[in-house]
Amino acid sequence: QRVYDDAIGLHAKAQTDQTSRVEFESAAALYRVFLSRFGTGARAYEVQFNLGELYFHRLDQPTRAAEAYLGAVRLNPGGPWSRGALYKALGALESVREAEFQAAKNAGRKPAETDTDKQLTQAMELYATSYPDDPELPELLFRQGRLYYDYELYDPAVRQWGLLLEKHSRSPHAREAGELILDSFNKSKDYQNIEVWGRRLLEAPAFAEPKAQARLSTLI
Repeated sequence: QRVYDDAIGLHAKAQTDQTSRVEFESAAALYRVFLSRFGTGARAYEVQFNLGELYFHRLDQPTRAAEAYLGAVRLNPGGPWSRGALYKALGALESVREAEFQAAKNAGRKPAETDTDKQLTQAMELYATSYPDDPELPELLFRQGRLYYDYELYDPAVRQWGLLLEKHSRSPHAREAGELILDSFNKSKDYQNIEVWGRRLLEAPAFAEPKAQARLSTLI
């Protein structure tokens, strides 16, 4: 109780003062101490979320913010702050990934998969599991896949679009996602997976029309 009270009190003071980064850092440190001791307790959900808010809004540490937000959602997917926490986690990770892409471009390096990609995939899977009927989910999955595709990172692109087709097979984005999956394998010269996905897409509602069926049949 004392650690919790101290963390909440220092967080509130930092919010009021608005001048001391040290106070925000100290509040974050106390939240981490609390979670190390009471990480599954009744107040852990609130503390995880508060920690995410500190990292996201005050300390400019988006990766840590995403980890804290996702920790809160895992503790209580239906909690009052969980949907917002997932949006913020995804936004934080997307900003990190965009910076990584830009750094690679500036250095003349070809983009490669990073730990951020794994975190983004986990975050999207958690979102899809926690809020399977969210009407915004297909757009989120498609957008994330398109980001990877545009940077020629085809494996994580296919993971996002595959999740879209699995969870929202009748989405307006499903047809384009399927086409881009096939194109991703073609660009990466992965012809075996073109056949595998050709068979899968034959069963997809978005490819039910005769012309689409006939074209897919030529791939298998």
